[in-house]
Amino acid sequence: MTCLCGLTRHWEVRRIAKLIGMWSQYSRCSLVWNTISFKSEGEIMKKIALAAIAVLLLTGCAIPAVRQVDLDAWVGQPVVALETHPIFLTIPVVRTRASDGTEIWNYVNGANLGQCTGSGSIYRGIIDYATYSIFSSCVQRFAACNNIFLVRDGKVAKYTPVGTGGMHCYTTEQLQPGFSGATNIR
Repeated sequence: MTCLCGLTRHWEVRRIAKLIGMWSQYSRCSLVWNTISFKSEGEIMKKIALAAIAVLLLTGCAIPAVRQVDLDAWVGQPVVALETHPIFLTIPVVRTRASDGTEIWNYVNGANLGQCTGSGSIYRGIIDYATYSIFSSCVQRFAACNNIFLVRDGKVAKYTPVGTGGMHCYTTEQLQPGFSGATNIR
């Protein structure tokens, strides 16, 4: 009896075995094939997994995130530091008051995001307006990082960034009080 295992890939062996009526022989051979081929493939998979983990660890450090040190730096700062900070000067603020008298200052760093979908593709060539307006559907959302400051007695009591609409907040040393240089934010 000829064993088909080890000669071709698993799915090819199954297809060939079914075609020539050797399914029962294939079943016995598949165990041999799996131990031979997956042993070497298993070693390759281990190497790929280790490489993937290394890449994730290295790039994970580069992903912007909210740093606790930046949040803590605002606690106890006078409101004038917040009012004159170069980054927060450029972001619209919504001020409200809680029932206990705490002021809530929300610096909303956001943008309107729109997405249109439809049947077919509007990028494939020239289409008329009627076709576009009938088959497209648009959705809009407001993605924002809400920089929420709780203010009591003229001082910042707490700073909490909250992402909404799919936005992820991040902080850097430029957001700390006392920063006065030029910078860019996204």
